[in-house]
Amino acid sequence: MYLIATIALLALILFATGCQKDEASPVHSPETVQVPDTQKMYYISPQGNDLNKGTLQSPWETLQHAADHATPGSTVYLREGVYHQKVKITRSGNSSGNPTLFSSYPQEKAIIDGEGLSVRGIEGLIEVELVLSPKDTAILHRDNEYRRRTSHSSQLVLAHTK
Repeated sequence: MYLIATIALLALILFATGCQKDEASPVHSPETVQVPDTQKMYYISPQGNDLNKGTLQSPWETLQHAADHATPGSTVYLREGVYHQKVKITRSGNSSGNPTLFSSYPQEKAIIDGEGLSVRGIEGLIEVELVLSPKDTAILHRDNEYRRRTSHSSQLVLAHTK
C-alpha cells in the first residue's frame, strides 16, 4: 500500500514540475523568461489568499479555487512552493479547443505534495470530472498526454490508490 502511494506521489511530483531533470539550470536573464498575454492568466501561491484577485501581485492560495474560477483558454500559474492539497476539476475549456492549463510559473518549481492526505478508493489527489465529446482530450501537460480510456468515460484520476 505504501509503495503504491509513494509511486503515485512521485508521479504527481513529476507532473507538477513538468518532468524536469535534476540538472543544473542555466541562469536566465529576465529577458529570456517569456510569459503569455496576461488577459487569461491566473496565479496561485502558497502565500496567497482565495479572497485575492488571482493576479501576479495578488495570487489565490488553492488549486481548487483556481480550478473553480479559471476561464476556458486560460493558464493558471503555480508560483514556487509546496501545495499540500487536493483538487477536483469539474470545469473544462470550451469546444473550440481552449483548455485550461495549470503550469509552474516560468523558472520556478511548484510541488503538489500529497503526503498525509487521505486518498481512498479511486479518489485522487487530482481528479478531473468532465463531460467530453469523443474527440476531446481530458488533460494535457508537458511531455505526457492523458486521454479518456473509452468513449463513455468522463472521469480521470491522477495519482490514485486502491
